[in-house]
Amino acid sequence: MLSQRFVSLLAIPGQKPAVLFSNPDNLQKGGKDGAPGATRDRKNVTVRLSEDNGKTWAAKRSVESGMSAYSDLALAKDGTWLIADIKAHASYEENVEKLTRFAVVFHSLDSDPVGPIRSGRTQDIALLGSLNQPLFAWSGGNANVTKAIRGSDLVDLSPSSTGNDG
Repeated sequence: MLSQRFVSLLAIPGQKPAVLFSNPDNLQKGGKDGAPGATRDRKNVTVRLSEDNGKTWAAKRSVESGMSAYSDLALAKDGTWLIADIKAHASYEENVEKLTRFAVVFHSLDSDPVGPIRSGRTQDIALLGSLNQPLFAWSGGNANVTKAIRGSDLVDLSPSSTGNDG
């Protein structure tokens, strides 16, 4: 799922179903109160919990009080919910071998060190290929995946392509 408007929504199934919602909980722009509907600073990422399908929000918790960008929510196999607070321009949630992993895109901002860098998948080509030759940091992959990525428009930054210098 592509994060849009800096929010994420996650339905948690079970005997007591719940909905989680994350977004920057901030009404200011540049330290001043903003008008309703106006753009605001992206900070104070907060997760809210609803036990009535989003009609009311029974609880909320700030998970990052500082500046942020996109937040994505995901559900692990054991029922644990996960949040990625990603200071990137876009983030994608991918289902890989029944697990969730996140692919992030940094465009005009530098990133802090990110990791762990994971293996590549052929779905990465379809997901990122429209971004005009993006740099693709990955740890490697099987022979078919490696051939497909190296034959795509992605700029290969795997250890084997950079002489293990990353």
